[in-house]
Amino acid sequence: MPRHLSLLAAISALGLGLVACKGDGDGIFSRDSGGGIFGGDSGDGDGGGGGGGVDPPDCDDDQLSTDPSPGPDCLTGVISCGDRIEGTTEGGTNQIEGEVYEDSYCFVPFENYDGPERAYELMLPEYTTAKIYYSFPCQDMAIAAFRWAPDECPTFGGETTFVCEGDGLGRSGSVEISNEFEEKRFLVVVDAPSGTEAPFALRVECSSVE
Repeated sequence: MPRHLSLLAAISALGLGLVACKGDGDGIFSRDSGGGIFGGDSGDGDGGGGGGGVDPPDCDDDQLSTDPSPGPDCLTGVISCGDRIEGTTEGGTNQIEGEVYEDSYCFVPFENYDGPERAYELMLPEYTTAKIYYSFPCQDMAIAAFRWAPDECPTFGGETTFVCEGDGLGRSGSVEISNEFEEKRFLVVVDAPSGTEAPFALRVECSSVE
């Protein structure tokens, strides 16, 4: 084969190889179109402007409670399948920090999580998948959903969490968790770096495990 034809064949093969490597997905650590990481998605919801399946809160809403989390421990409240809630991280606890997310492999994006967080208990029935849509229209924040057993909040080095899905950087998206066995307890946390306090909205949509 002439040399120039061999070169063209090599370039063509390389191009095909690059296309094959890219495929339909870019791996579990790739960003989706909304800036999500590992388990997040964007813009696939019916939130009427939320972009992630939940209507965004009003950034100037001064009616959102800034009361300290009532507990026990770091809990602000309870969220269930079908619920939509609005809240603000202002006034929340500051117990769950970056090393906890790293230790639990949550893969949320910031360098520190020294800002206040809001944490909600979610009891997920057996054979159920929950898609937790979030909207952070006012500040970049992050969400994590821990599989959680004890009453205490997750701690670094503690045996308090078993599974975690996290997402952030974008202003809207979702994380998904599944439970194929008996009812399980999860902890849904909205958190942010130092100096960040802002409203957020969450909605939990549940379906049967396929």
